[in-house]
Amino acid sequence: MRPSLPLLSLFSLLALPFVNGAILPRTPLLDVCAHVQLNLLAELGIITDLLDLLSLGLPLGITGEVDVCLCLSALPLFLTANVDAAAAVSIAGDNAVSAVLEAAINRIAGGNKCQYPPHSKSVCTAETPCGYQCDTGYHQVGNQCLLAAPSGHARARSLAAAPTCAKAGEKVCGTANGKRQWECVDVLSELESCGGCIFAPPFPELASTTPLGTDCTTIPHVADVRCSIGACVIQKCNEGFVPSSDRTACVASERAPAAASHRKGGKHAHGHHVVGDILGQMVGMVVGK
Repeated sequence: MRPSLPLLSLFSLLALPFVNGAILPRTPLLDVCAHVQLNLLAELGIITDLLDLLSLGLPLGITGEVDVCLCLSALPLFLTANVDAAAAVSIAGDNAVSAVLEAAINRIAGGNKCQYPPHSKSVCTAETPCGYQCDTGYHQVGNQCLLAAPSGHARARSLAAAPTCAKAGEKVCGTANGKRQWECVDVLSELESCGGCIFAPPFPELASTTPLGTDCTTIPHVADVRCSIGACVIQKCNEGFVPSSDRTACVASERAPAAASHRKGGKHAHGHHVVGDILGQMVGMVVGK
């Protein structure tokens, strides 16, 4: 008989923040990143069919599915921040789950390593696994992150005229560190500045035309969310809640079993994604009796 995961521990896991795309700011100059799609419980040999999944006693909505851009350096945080990964760890242990994810990242990356300049953090996305963003106070010039504005009179001169960002989708935004600092932010995919700037740019001509953004991670009851083309798209909500029809909010579910039928974009990997669909149907049939 396979070990069962305590329900209380999994309920607490559902409250953990999870971000799809940029899992955490990473500082290594070299890393390996890839967009991973698999079912952890199936890859670990814990489940092979619906009965296996039901026997684990997992809360509705947790099936072991992983669909995220992930870097090797981000694995330790991912194992606790992602509810499905945390569930797999509680059953199989850190080492086993890390080994599966590490092998998947290396296989998909095909030996390609990501290289980042000093003063930057990686921003892993499905389209650009090796993407990066310059730290606060720096801006991208070619393949380097340089100080956005020097000190003294030179800094005052640089702030006299509004700067521009080199990449499409980037906006000049202010920072939390002060009114006179700025950075280039990709508001089309940045989870905490989705659709616009959280902090208005310190340039009057830009402040009046730059839209305010949304911090997708602050949406109430959200468990898994991403920023897609400047809009927050909710993938999964906490226990008792489901994504709204436009996936911009988590609303209370009318029937708790309905949460189990929520799928992540209908994608399939290694033939295991169908487990979540069957589980939702079976639970619905039982409740309907």
